Amino acid sequence: MPNDVLNEELRKVALKKGYANTRRHIFLCTNGNCHKKDSSEKLWKHLKNKLNDLQPNHSEATIARSKADCLRICKGGPIALVYPEKTLYHSLDKNKLDKIIEKHLFNGEIVEDYQVDIR
Repeated sequence: MPNDVLNEELRKVALKKGYANTRRHIFLCTNGNCHKKDSSEKLWKHLKNKLNDLQPNHSEATIARSKADCLRICKGGPIALVYPEKTLYHSLDKNKLDKIIEKHLFNGEIVEDYQVDIR
């Protein structure tokens, strides 16, 4: 497949997923040794469902999400990393993640209670 054809196909997919409008991107560790895999998988599903509910039109999505195999912190998991602020969060559960979604992902306010300070 010629590069320009592939590039156009990829562009269409990226636009459909809302990447042109992405303000923040959250990476959630789901396979590290710092937490139980089944709890992180449930947390991933919760994150995915919550963002889908809050952003029903993916072409206008402002928050991207990615499942990370391991974020290499290996303590205090599940761990999440939010860009562009480069903020790490630790010891996540559904309630903490909901607070991060509401305050940080949509409103830009870092949730210091769960933040790993890397400044």
